[in-house]
Amino acid sequence: MEYHVVLADAAKVDAENLNRWAIEKAPLRGPEWFDKLLESLYSLNHNPSRCPLAQEARRSHRVIRNLLYGKAGEGLPHPL
Repeated sequence: MEYHVVLADAAKVDAENLNRWAIEKAPLRGPEWFDKLLESLYSLNHNPSRCPLAQEARRSHRVIRNLLYGKAGEGLPHPL
């Protein structure tokens, strides 16, 4: 069964900002890193239950999954 992955408007804005940040921090690797991030997000359409429910899922009474991307110490530096 395939699911439909939808990014909230706020998540889309965050993604655009993260993309700009990634390109600024790593002009050569940033675009590839960001593309793989989006690929990981949209891969939830195949098996979303592989990721745990996010804490906010209980409060919102919606299914919200928590997908961790990458490994600590790899890739780009954290934006915060």
